[in-house]
Amino acid sequence: MQRKDSKLEREMRRKNLEKEFDCEELKNHPHYKELLFSLGLTEKDMEGLDYSLLELLGFSIEEQRRQERKDVKLARLTDAGCVEAIKKAAARGLAERLESKDPLTREVASLELRSIKVEQATEKNRFFNKLFVVIGFIGAISMLIGMLPFAWAPMAAFVIVLLPLVLMFYADAKFANDNLNAVGPIGKFDKKYVIAVGVIALVSLILSGGITGALVGLGYLTMAHLLPLIPAALIGLAGMGLSVYGYRKLNEKEEKYRAAHPNLETVTTLFQNALEDFLTEQQEASFKKLPKIDRLAVRKAFQSQLEDYDIGKHCPIESFPTKWTSEEKRLMIKAVKKSWKFYALDRVPESKPIAHLMRSLLDTMLSPSEENDKKFTEAFKKLEYNEAVFEHFQQDVVYVFARQRLVSEFTRALQSASDAKRRREEEDIFRKETLQEEIPRLKEEIESAQQDPTRVFFYQELNQRLKAKQAELEALESSASQEV
Repeated sequence: MQRKDSKLEREMRRKNLEKEFDCEELKNHPHYKELLFSLGLTEKDMEGLDYSLLELLGFSIEEQRRQERKDVKLARLTDAGCVEAIKKAAARGLAERLESKDPLTREVASLELRSIKVEQATEKNRFFNKLFVVIGFIGAISMLIGMLPFAWAPMAAFVIVLLPLVLMFYADAKFANDNLNAVGPIGKFDKKYVIAVGVIALVSLILSGGITGALVGLGYLTMAHLLPLIPAALIGLAGMGLSVYGYRKLNEKEEKYRAAHPNLETVTTLFQNALEDFLTEQQEASFKKLPKIDRLAVRKAFQSQLEDYDIGKHCPIESFPTKWTSEEKRLMIKAVKKSWKFYALDRVPESKPIAHLMRSLLDTMLSPSEENDKKFTEAFKKLEYNEAVFEHFQQDVVYVFARQRLVSEFTRALQSASDAKRRREEEDIFRKETLQEEIPRLKEEIESAQQDPTRVFFYQELNQRLKAKQAELEALESSASQEV
């Protein structure tokens, strides 16, 4: 009986997986092809491959792990910011542009590569790696000197070992200071750790002073025994001072991170309090710092208000670049860059040539000359031939120009998206509370059904419902923690 039940349960799990995941979608996912390419397989080799659903899921998970391992190795060589810049550049096709036949494309790509500052990041790590080698070398020498059969050897070893101690203190202080000054999220227990260190230093100082003073008062110790308390008190005060300094720096770091990652409500308030009737640099910079999902929600709400927006009246999309004003050229560059990023990050094979075309448009606009104007004309004509791509480009142009010149409408779109997000968050909180009440009740029902042999199928159904609700609760909690 137990064997039949396990087969039935496996079959039900398989059906549930097939409902949740689409095999064809997984096969078209970039992780699938990237992993197979990493194994040395070509596209021709992949044509005859037919993997099961679980194998495709395994490929996707394995590729994610492989990418995470690569990120960790690269972060050890450079730093986290450099890793993100490299990943972003790679996703946008920097490697292909560096090997382009067009000199202008290669030149712009080379400038972009130098802007990532890989050499500066690796040079800093090389310095610390050399420093640790020197510390180890000096430590080994001091150990050998201490083993010599001379009276002066122990003292010489003690003096020599002070140097690596100073160097280690410098390296630790440098790492800590760089981490405190870096723009990024603070750890979950960073503040608690700093507070704990300060409290331990304070309690140790009070206890040592109090106990020693009490023993002196009772006559068990002399006044001379109080002298060691002076350096101990200095060390304790230094520890508490460092804790206060670290806590203050953590607060500054947290404020910097929040300023660099504003939420939708903060950006909406910034737009509502603005006095100008055009988009300012501060407003634009704040909007760009929003998560992509929020920016897309705002754009969708804004585009619903642009049905009567006249492209020809406000957007010089059909005029030649030499006729654009400096402001129009600046906005057109933003629109082209937006379209280029869309196709560069799409990863669909058909999007690659479109991304190269958009990038050539952008490069010619960033480097104006008579020759580049001709290149722009040729690239723009190619763009017009593809109706779907040109329509997408027009939407980007309209969006960029309208966002700049119709700030009041854009502010209403921000408010609309902010209200919709707040409603979703309230619904998620209500759903989370409901799940927290339902899960314990389901567990009780499962325990009851498990004891009754006639309710085996009902027990399996309850078990699946429990797993689904637990997964939903976990997803809600994960989403909430990411928002924070």
